[in-house]
Amino acid sequence: MGQHRSKPSTRRGFLKTFAAGFAFPMLAPVHVLGRTGVAPSNRLSIGLVGLGRRGMQHLASLSQSRETPIVAVCDANFDLAQKTAREAAHHINGLGMRAWRDHREMFAEAALDAVIIATPDHWHAPMAIAAARAGLDVYGEAPLAHTLAEGRAIVDTMRLHGRIWQDGSLLRSLAPTRLAVELVRNGRLGKVTHVEVGAGNPPINLPTTAEKSKSTPGLDLEAWVGPAPWTEPVARLATDHSWQYVSAYGGGQLLALAAQSATIAQWGLNSDFTGPIKISATGTFLTTPPYDLEKRFRCVCTYEKGVVVAISPAFPAGVRFYGERGWLHVEGLFSGNPNQAPTLRASNNAILSETPRPEEERVYHSNDHWANFADCIKNRRDPISTAETAHRATSIGHLAHIAILTGRTLRWNPTTENILDDPGANALLQPANRAQA
Repeated sequence: MGQHRSKPSTRRGFLKTFAAGFAFPMLAPVHVLGRTGVAPSNRLSIGLVGLGRRGMQHLASLSQSRETPIVAVCDANFDLAQKTAREAAHHINGLGMRAWRDHREMFAEAALDAVIIATPDHWHAPMAIAAARAGLDVYGEAPLAHTLAEGRAIVDTMRLHGRIWQDGSLLRSLAPTRLAVELVRNGRLGKVTHVEVGAGNPPINLPTTAEKSKSTPGLDLEAWVGPAPWTEPVARLATDHSWQYVSAYGGGQLLALAAQSATIAQWGLNSDFTGPIKISATGTFLTTPPYDLEKRFRCVCTYEKGVVVAISPAFPAGVRFYGERGWLHVEGLFSGNPNQAPTLRASNNAILSETPRPEEERVYHSNDHWANFADCIKNRRDPISTAETAHRATSIGHLAHIAILTGRTLRWNPTTENILDDPGANALLQPANRAQA
């Protein structure tokens, strides 16, 4: 989780400390920054769990919001949570912020409207389910859940308790992505034949053995590990993003691509509430303990109408739709530049020359992921990226991982969500050592 940092001397220094170096776009809409005088009845009180890189970015994004202030923070490093609360309350919103050691106590006692879950993947489902049971809406980081069964548990629990879920699939709130989806759905490519989802084959940079021996003062490792198996060296894994490549805690690049980019493929194919019927995959694994997830992979998903979605880090970064009339590529999705929006490129100018007409199909319109979530909390309507749509996309990554592990092609029933005629593979949908609540 978050590193221990010295206290910045100014509010500007505080914001720079939290915001610097992140490779994702900020969430707070520009119009809320610096706004004052918001009536308490229109204010939403937000809690934040997890003060690692992503959590600190959320804190920076919402630092001056009077409409959706973060008033409570929780982390397995309680020293860090207390320090963060002191500095944030002093430098930023003036509304006060309290630190919590236990997320369950924060959910029950902090008088929150919603919570941001910015923890490692293995904590997503337990915390999301606890938040829903406490009557809180949730902004959850992608991927939705650490296992496919946990993802379905999140969806069902949100629905049971009538809670709003916004998944951190930011690409669904960007105008170029939405335009690409509308062009594909309105036949600019003709019949879609296949889709490629890629990351441009970025390098996987993991700490060396010496670096892995480091630890962070104040970090409660038992609290960080929680429901997951204990995998050494936990002390180092807990303080950087290398836990993403340890199966006990993360899903690696495969799950990230499914959660962040395959969701756009599913959106374009109008498959947000279903999934493939056949999945085959090959891959090679990292071999330096404790890293044990895929280093290279290629997954091929076949849908009921014959469309194929292929996922591999070796494909160009982004999502490319192929059809009878050419291809359309949403690129620049993971450029590392937080100010760079995706761009569209096509095999010919005709594909991009005519935007959707009024009478053609238009999809959900959101130009600001966080503002969309806040609006949906107030109006009790579905946001742009619900738990269900997130679950369907993330399921592709889980299924591809199982196909690689077993070496078998999987036949998947997206309605019942089980693998057909393969009990061994079906058992891997929810490993025995995973807790759901």
